[in-house]
Amino acid sequence: MSRLPLAGLRVLDFTWVIAGPYGTFHLAQLGAEVIKVEGIERFDQNRDHIPFAGRVPGLNRSGQFHYMNAGKQGVSLDITNAQDRETVLRLASVCDVVTENFSVGVLDRYGLGYPAIRKTRPDVVMISCSGFGQTGPMSGYSAYMNTIQGFTGMVDQNGTPGAAPNPLAVNWADYVAGTAMAFAIMAALHHRERTGKGQYIDLSMAENLMAMMGVPFMEYFASGRVPERMSNRSTSALQGVYKCSGDDRWLAIAVTNDGEWRALCKAMGNPAWAADPRFARMGSRLQAQDAIDAHIAKWTADKDAWDATRLLQAAGVPAGPTATAGDLAKDPHLRARGFLTSVETPDMGSRDYMGLPYVLSQPRGVRGPAPALGEHNRQVLGGLLGCPQAYVESRSQAAKQRMETFFQGKSH
Repeated sequence: MSRLPLAGLRVLDFTWVIAGPYGTFHLAQLGAEVIKVEGIERFDQNRDHIPFAGRVPGLNRSGQFHYMNAGKQGVSLDITNAQDRETVLRLASVCDVVTENFSVGVLDRYGLGYPAIRKTRPDVVMISCSGFGQTGPMSGYSAYMNTIQGFTGMVDQNGTPGAAPNPLAVNWADYVAGTAMAFAIMAALHHRERTGKGQYIDLSMAENLMAMMGVPFMEYFASGRVPERMSNRSTSALQGVYKCSGDDRWLAIAVTNDGEWRALCKAMGNPAWAADPRFARMGSRLQAQDAIDAHIAKWTADKDAWDATRLLQAAGVPAGPTATAGDLAKDPHLRARGFLTSVETPDMGSRDYMGLPYVLSQPRGVRGPAPALGEHNRQVLGGLLGCPQAYVESRSQAAKQRMETFFQGKSH
């Protein structure tokens, strides 16, 4: 494989759970040397998060942990320990980027915040990712996926008209923040290359999620009107999700203009109901969508979702099945593009991973599995920093014991 874009970049990564690790996942897959720091007692809590491979618990068997931390190195250091804090500062001195997503002020309390890191590496790029940002009256608030989604208006916009708002079941805020984190780091590194100066980046998960939801805010800013929940509906397209044959199989269809409407009608055999004058123009179709939905649902009811997809796509109508995770894991398109790939892991055998969601000139792939707790202590602490062997071994042995004994007496 040719040299990756971020080869030679070294990142000291204090992030955990999802938002931060997904950001540094991008950097690692682009070639950066990402050194993930975990405490022996307070390790990344995703290690203890289901699903475990084969439903057998282990601190290096969590699928969620492996995905977020693929291709990184792992060291085990306790920042409550003075000697380990000195080691962290030494590590920071040889790193280009430092990342963290602790609660606001945690690293500062241990003398490892941006002012201290900058003393040891003046041109460092450091990023702090938090729920509501490092400043402002809510900066100290705790955050979780549904609280972030609630605050940003996403929950308010999701649901059926007249019914209660509906939280999303996925960690949307975390992935949005992680992607923005990688982008912000790239921008700061570009600035450093031009000026020689580092940056401190204050990234708010809430603000990132709000920025991805522009339409409701633009409507309010323009008209003073709070948009209502619309379920599957849109103000600019005829769209819906329709039941197909089989167990819980559905088809998503969107019609954005008159040409696509005519193509949809032709693909359905130009049914008589399509000549209804209410359906002649987009504006009137949107007003009559309940009636149109009922007609389309009758047409899809006895059809295979993929057969209907191919028919409509051939006609030029945007359509696609509502795939499950199991469907996508076996999808030949994603395999052919290299987005899904298999990685050999020490604890779980061969496992599938999702790679980067974009393709550069070189082939896509995942740069190895996630690290065991303290797996690279000898390479990083001993090899890179030249720490005394007894010190390195004490950290490695403690990490090994933690890995082996953590689940004893626990049930999952």
